[in-house]
Amino acid sequence: MSLEFRVERLESHFESLDNAVHRLIEITGETQKIVLENQRETRLMFERQDRKIEAYQSENRKRFDQHDKRFDQHDKRFDQHDKRFDQLDKRLDQHDERFDQLDKRLDQHDKRFDQHDERFDKIEKTLAIIVNHVQK
Repeated sequence: MSLEFRVERLESHFESLDNAVHRLIEITGETQKIVLENQRETRLMFERQDRKIEAYQSENRKRFDQHDKRFDQHDKRFDQHDKRFDQLDKRLDQHDERFDQLDKRLDQHDKRFDQHDERFDKIEKTLAIIVNHVQK
């Protein structure tokens, strides 16, 4: 093989390799553009998702705040009801005491009526004896 033939062959290989490198550079550039576009789209998608998540969290916080307010109102109402029940319990206790006093007084009256009944029975017996004695 001649030197000239070998040089031509090397130049041909060099041109092929050079063309391949240039094509590889073009492909790399296009790939980089695609990757950058994908990154941009992904970043935008994440930003949208972040906004949606923030909006959702904000809505949840509002709802939780509303529920907290409602729970506070319910707690206040329960406290008011507890106070009213305490007042009713006191009044019922007072009524129980009054009924106990009335029961005691009724018991005393029953005893007095029983005593009066006994006395009337004695008087009736005595009168019956007197009437029998007078009629004879």
